[in-house]
Amino acid sequence: MRTLAERLTEAMKGPPEIKPAELARACRIKQPSVSGWLSGKTKKLEGANLLAAAECLRVNYWWLADGSGEMRPTGKQQERPVAVAEWPFPRIPEDQVRALDESDRNRLEGAIALAIAQLKLKIDLPDFKIDRATTPVAAALLDFDPDDLTTTAKSSEKAKQQREKAQ
Repeated sequence: MRTLAERLTEAMKGPPEIKPAELARACRIKQPSVSGWLSGKTKKLEGANLLAAAECLRVNYWWLADGSGEMRPTGKQQERPVAVAEWPFPRIPEDQVRALDESDRNRLEGAIALAIAQLKLKIDLPDFKIDRATTPVAAALLDFDPDDLTTTAKSSEKAKQQREKAQ
């Protein structure tokens, strides 16, 4: 089987037969994502989705990932092909992140990408002092429009130049 879609279709025939909705539940994702896998829109599976799908379908991880090896594990129980990296955010419980639905995970991924870009560009944001006892969580979140990035950077530079002239 050459494509992920072909391998998934074959594996879902069973035994036991697995429906797309069952696979989605096992992978903790929405059914349209599985539809993307089966249509060929998604070319490869990685990480947690690969491991969960292979486990649900009772197939070899490597076979599902790239077609190598036998479809069904033989003899001894297959070992996980990838080492699980240590969770990099000790103050954020991993299970809370993994429990988010796909839409919220995508939003979180975008927020992290934005934060990384801000760090790389050395964009200084003001330090906000938040009284956690009296401030609702939603009020503590910042809303940032990426289209304003250039304007914000130019405004900051202009303000800095004006301060220097005033001194």
